[in-house]
Amino acid sequence: MGYFVSLKVEANIRLYCVCLVQGFVLMKAILLKQSVGILDMGIHGIPVTMPPLIYQDLRNGALDNYWNFNWDDPDAVYYKRVYMGCIRMVDYICSMSVFNGDLIVYGGSQGGLLSLVTAALDDRVKGCVVFHPALADVNGYLHGRAGGWPHYFKGKNGLDNATRKEEESIAYYDAVNFARILDKPVFMSFGYNDMVCPPTTSYAVYNSIWSEKTLVPVPETEHYAYPETWEEAWDWGENLLNGKNK
Repeated sequence: MGYFVSLKVEANIRLYCVCLVQGFVLMKAILLKQSVGILDMGIHGIPVTMPPLIYQDLRNGALDNYWNFNWDDPDAVYYKRVYMGCIRMVDYICSMSVFNGDLIVYGGSQGGLLSLVTAALDDRVKGCVVFHPALADVNGYLHGRAGGWPHYFKGKNGLDNATRKEEESIAYYDAVNFARILDKPVFMSFGYNDMVCPPTTSYAVYNSIWSEKTLVPVPETEHYAYPETWEEAWDWGENLLNGKNK
């Protein structure tokens, strides 16, 4: 569930739209200055307008460690429903009479992962903005390099049958797997001091993308992005829709 906002919708004006997927924080103030429609989406199928205490209770209860649910069964992995929900998010935008057909997906961390996945799976998306994507090269720990959030295999050395099954399942849902099939323009940015989503995992995603891509590394940053970089990403999106990125 989520909410849709725009500064002004007139009967004779159609908007291009931006989808924000969970993990995204800093762009809202910038986006709300523009004449766009914004769909801000959560991933858990619950309202996003409840009191903060409810979300805290869920975080410590039913949704605790949700990112590691059911990796031993690819059909029951928590992110399967999340990825399918991202397509439903696009369905909703496309059903709106004010939508003009131009859609970009933005996100950072888990939102960066979902931005990439949505653009890779849905041809109605024109491009995506990806900051320090989560769930990227997660299996790296099993192959002598750092793995991405949620660091599922950190400290695991052996490859028993159970671990092999989890490795195969995670590889399918990994951002790198979707980067390989992405055929839309993408803007990527990340920092070299990020210990949550290490830069090597972001490079694994970036180097797997064959479509048009723009990289803006900000070496000094950790697991965050400067407002100026988000604004640069916003300008990139506007230029993409206006045909100015070539």
